[in-house]
Amino acid sequence: MLKQRRLVVMAFVLVAVLALGIGYAAVSTTLDFMGTASVSTSATENVLNNDIVFTSAEAVASNSGTTSTAILAMSNKRVSFEAKDFTAVNDTVTIIGNIKNNGSAGYNVSITPRLVAPAGNANEYFDVTYSFDTDVDNAVINAGADRDYKVVIKLKKLPVDTTVTVTVTLELTATTI
Repeated sequence: MLKQRRLVVMAFVLVAVLALGIGYAAVSTTLDFMGTASVSTSATENVLNNDIVFTSAEAVASNSGTTSTAILAMSNKRVSFEAKDFTAVNDTVTIIGNIKNNGSAGYNVSITPRLVAPAGNANEYFDVTYSFDTDVDNAVINAGADRDYKVVIKLKKLPVDTTVTVTVTLELTATTI
């Protein structure tokens, strides 16, 4: 008899808890979900990739008759080129080009140069500077406008080799204004 009574009490408690849960859900106006949400930035990156783009890159000058430059690749966000046959300290190569804003908003644009040299740390041997036609590091490019840029690579130290080659990749970054 005690066992049966205990079973009835436990069943009653279980039904009461279940009824309270269903009753609360019926009158509640807020439904909460617990979990994880993720946001993909690929759509934003694709818009930016199409909005701000390199449109040209060209080697125009060197202060040494032996230094030469070849554009290796160009995409919306990157220009890679190789400057070779640096033979003396202060030899320079100049690259000019254009960046266009195809979007409907203005962007603050900057260029990040990345160097790779066969002889150790490229930054130890080369200085790379860039400027826009406004002579500032960052430039605002309004919707539909474009801006010219100039990159100068200068040999500041000669390694053991008598000639030096460096590969430079320019990466374009932009933030809306």
